[in-house]
Amino acid sequence: MTLIFPLLTFSFLLIISTTHAQTGVSPQPVQEYAFARAGSKLYIQGGHFVQNGTPTIVSGQLFSLDLSINWSVDSPPWKALSSGAQQWFFYAVATPDNKTIITIKRTDTESYIMSKYDIASDNWFSTQEIIPSATESRNGMRPVIDPATSLVYMNGMQYLNIYNPTTSVVNLQLIPTNVFPTRQYAGAVYNLARNSVMYFGGSNAQYQLVPTATFITEYSLTSMSWGVFPGTGTPPDARPDCCMASSEDGNTVVVYGGGVAAPVNFTGSIYILDIPSGKWTRGPDGEVVVYVGCIIVGTQFLAWGGGNSNNTYTGPPVIFDLKKLTWVKNYVAPAYYQNLPTGSNTGKSSSSLPGIAGGVVGGLFVAALVAFFIYRKRKQDKIIHDIPSEQQQQPPSSSQDKNQDSDHEDISTPATQHQEPKESQARNPHMTGYGGNLASYPQIAGFNDNLGRSPQDISMLDLSQYASQQQSDFVNATPVPFTGGPALPEKDSYQTTMTPVMGYVPREPEYIPNAMNIPVDYVAPSPQAFYSKDEYGNVYQVTPVLTVSNGNMCPIPPAATKPPSNAGSTGYLR
Repeated sequence: MTLIFPLLTFSFLLIISTTHAQTGVSPQPVQEYAFARAGSKLYIQGGHFVQNGTPTIVSGQLFSLDLSINWSVDSPPWKALSSGAQQWFFYAVATPDNKTIITIKRTDTESYIMSKYDIASDNWFSTQEIIPSATESRNGMRPVIDPATSLVYMNGMQYLNIYNPTTSVVNLQLIPTNVFPTRQYAGAVYNLARNSVMYFGGSNAQYQLVPTATFITEYSLTSMSWGVFPGTGTPPDARPDCCMASSEDGNTVVVYGGGVAAPVNFTGSIYILDIPSGKWTRGPDGEVVVYVGCIIVGTQFLAWGGGNSNNTYTGPPVIFDLKKLTWVKNYVAPAYYQNLPTGSNTGKSSSSLPGIAGGVVGGLFVAALVAFFIYRKRKQDKIIHDIPSEQQQQPPSSSQDKNQDSDHEDISTPATQHQEPKESQARNPHMTGYGGNLASYPQIAGFNDNLGRSPQDISMLDLSQYASQQQSDFVNATPVPFTGGPALPEKDSYQTTMTPVMGYVPREPEYIPNAMNIPVDYVAPSPQAFYSKDEYGNVYQVTPVLTVSNGNMCPIPPAATKPPSNAGSTGYLR
């Protein structure tokens, strides 16, 4: 018994010191970090800290934030995990089974670095460079994962890059030229109600704002086609580097922060889109911020980190109540977390004194058990040593070992024990009808469109119009040559005048007969001309005849090799 009390004392001190070390642990404030939600946790990784316009720290940190309990912004329950690569300006997705975080980093050569983190073992287990079959600018892409297929969708300047985490292959699908004019630094989310990838904001190829890009571009995963979501009300201003989040049921989309036109340049405005009605609502402004991560949990919008042009934001997480339309100081875990059988989980911060006391008492109980077994083992050893020598040479029977192990398990494992919410359950367990398991949904490509879907159908483009555009082979990721119609010339040639147009009215894309026999999305007053847009977002009145080798609406005229001098201030530039 002489070792029992020192052992208890050591165990007590160890428990106290360990508990204290975990209290109040917070991540280094950063911006342009990777973030993803998996189950009841928000994960943030990497990022960098900027002070007075100068980056001072590049982090490899990995933290999780517990979303299953209530907490105040003054004491969020962060937990430090195994650090990953020290990097910034990259992104992350969580696999639908909530077991793996995948970070995605674009390289200077337009390839991808994919790193995988196993949540259960707290271990980074794979890093791989993937080189797509075509080179294009992939700057500012935003990855979105489809929970039905686990495919990750990332927009480039020309192609939709579709990454398969199982095969580690990126396939390419050509994006029509007359949709999604702001393909860099746009916000992107997966929307369950519409089974689509939604994009908002961004900038054009020259990092310029497109003032008219105040609509949501939508890629339907059902039809694999592009369109514009028919919103009403006052939408957000055009903005790159905003944070965009979708609710778990897909009925709410939030756009927050970002860069806007001069002289404001940065904004803290927040807009809420109700998907069933299509109506935008503006809430009270929050912190002026860009490069921030955000999610929606239940009816609460959460954001953390980010910064402005000069400094990284060093404050706590911010929370916006989507029902009350106001910023709040306390996070309230959704009912589907609170009602789960979590044992000792009281819904309070994990750093509270009762939690510490409970941990100490439990630890002392375990230490006492260990001491008891040491004492019993010593006593048994003494008995064995005192019995006849012929029995001393016999090893303990396997049945005795099994009984000892069984006794240990029965004693140390209480009848009711704390259980974390199952990581395999859906991220929105309150969704009924499919047992809270996304895998049990019907193939989402054909699921019930009435489930939270807007009564307004998506304004989808008919891609059959684009017969002269190159399509993509999803299997081999190679362009498929155009086989119908007259042969296209090897080089662009044009005999036309292209006059910049300062005022124009967009209308639904449609096929307009013209000498080029291609679809256009702006109709000019003259039947002999039409409007088109170059890669800078400039609009031109085009007079035929014009032939095009690559199927685009029109080539960029020589005079438009740079933005026109009368374009005015572009405001925010990344």
